[in-house]
Amino acid sequence: MNAHLAQWAGAQNVRGDLLLDFVEQNQLHIMNMVEMCEGSHTRGQAVLDYVLCSDRAREYIRSMRIDETRIRSKELSDHNMINLEIALPGVSAPVKGKKFVVKTNKSNIAELTRQALGDRQERGEKVENRDLVELIKEHSRISSEKVKINQKYPEWSVEIRRLDTIRKGISRELRRARKCKEADLEEISQRYRKAVSDVNERIARETADKDKKMYNHITRCPRNQRAKRFWS
Repeated sequence: MNAHLAQWAGAQNVRGDLLLDFVEQNQLHIMNMVEMCEGSHTRGQAVLDYVLCSDRAREYIRSMRIDETRIRSKELSDHNMINLEIALPGVSAPVKGKKFVVKTNKSNIAELTRQALGDRQERGEKVENRDLVELIKEHSRISSEKVKINQKYPEWSVEIRRLDTIRKGISRELRRARKCKEADLEEISQRYRKAVSDVNERIARETADKDKKMYNHITRCPRNQRAKRFWS
């Protein structure tokens, strides 16, 4: 809609008026304005995307976060990703702090598939493309395991998590200041933007360091071993 509301844009346009009229007529909530919403800008320094919900739906929403760091959305869109955590009735919520990732041993998949193809060739069996696909699927299942993690972002360093904790604290302070229309709102906004910038810069730096280490690891070996190092 490109609706601009006075709360973020300073001035409200016609589409912002239409949005508020629609919300009032249908008795909806703008979730971007509630206390639980972490972050505000949905595209650059603007607020263009809104989450609307009814009273009944509002009861099921546990948290809302706008990814102003663009860690997950920068390759997908020029708008920031909006994450909602919803607890539906009758559906048990996951245990907080206990998450899982699937780790796959790619070298084992390649070895098992190579052995299976060798056995079939010895028996004189014809191997078609769909047979190879099924073999890889089966060996992927065998070579994968679910590992429990206790951190929201396990790949982040201690320093990134520290900076992100600071950012979250300032974000809560900023939401309270907006709600109460405090005089130091601009100063808090500047501190929040600085905190977001610190997190992004640290992530970019560590990502570049990891990429450089991987590049050196792959290139500083005989050419005929580089593919194996790349996939290991």
